[in-house]
Amino acid sequence: MKKLDIPDITYEYREFQMTKPQAKLYKEIYDHQIAEYNDGLIVAATAAVKFTKLLQIAGGCVYDNEGNTIVLPIKDKIEEIKHIQKEVGQVIVFCQFVEILKHLHTQIPNSEVIYGAVQQRQRARILAEFKAGKFDVLIAQPRVAAHGLNLQFCSTIVFFGPILGNSYYRQAIARIRRSGQTKKQVIINFFSAQAEKQMYKTLETKNVSSELLLSLYEN
Repeated sequence: MKKLDIPDITYEYREFQMTKPQAKLYKEIYDHQIAEYNDGLIVAATAAVKFTKLLQIAGGCVYDNEGNTIVLPIKDKIEEIKHIQKEVGQVIVFCQFVEILKHLHTQIPNSEVIYGAVQQRQRARILAEFKAGKFDVLIAQPRVAAHGLNLQFCSTIVFFGPILGNSYYRQAIARIRRSGQTKKQVIINFFSAQAEKQMYKTLETKNVSSELLLSLYEN
């Protein structure tokens, strides 16, 4: 079978400083989790749940003990997405946290959003309009939009934060790295903590496991 010729793909990493309230909350949760780890309360089976809490805060969203959503200041990341869109045209933004997705949609003009609660008919309409160039920024939850979609008319993906799942990360990238793609693809990974950058590197090269997440606490 003839190998398909697809232009090169590059990975970029863009670091953002946490705001003071964000950094304060991150440190509080981090210190608490390290204490739990040292006491043997964080093991491989619970590491993913614990680490997700840190990813939420670094991304800009956290849930309090009553289940209420707190959206933290993430203006710099939003402005960067707007800047990227002006430079390249259409952009796909992947984020795994629904409340952040909704917030991005309210703050980024000429955008649409797809996540689990969006009905299939509405998803089809949004994707058709994106392909037709009726809006510039598609904001999507990876588990909803990572499989089966042909989005090779777009060449730039922004990950708002790392994803706890290799298949979702790689399949999300595969939406634009397909037959018919004529442009170089650019994957832009946002991060605010070194643990996030480590996670991206892992997603690119090996499988994310509970043991690997546990090792992040060890390090």
